[in-house]
Amino acid sequence: MTFRRVAVLIALVLFIFGLYLLQYVAYVLRESRGLYFQEGIARDVHGMSQLIGYTFMLMFGLMVLGLGLISWSCRHVPDLKSQKAISLAYFILGIGATSLAIFGQRVYWQSGWGQLYIVFFLLMTLLSGYFRFLHASRQR
Repeated sequence: MTFRRVAVLIALVLFIFGLYLLQYVAYVLRESRGLYFQEGIARDVHGMSQLIGYTFMLMFGLMVLGLGLISWSCRHVPDLKSQKAISLAYFILGIGATSLAIFGQRVYWQSGWGQLYIVFFLLMTLLSGYFRFLHASRQR
């Protein structure tokens, strides 16, 4: 598998996940517009409100889309050193995101959507790890 294919696959995974987050948050905010403003900003035991949580999800969705755009724009990088650096950065990002998703699924979420998050980030980790450690070592 070439770097171009890996970058395109990572970009597709990130685009799909980012669009899902943006679509989900837009749906929830649209459905909760009947709530009074005080209910939307009322803080829970941890100091969070619904509005803060959904605003964070919007920002997270945009960041994931941005990472997908970066991966898409890097698909034509010809330099092997740059390809290794990019794939290593996505690998480290994927390990961190997968670890946090597993922790969140185990402690907080315990849902099918949490399992989907784990699959998205694990796929990104495996794709970038394959190119960085297996494919790039065969190029030498």
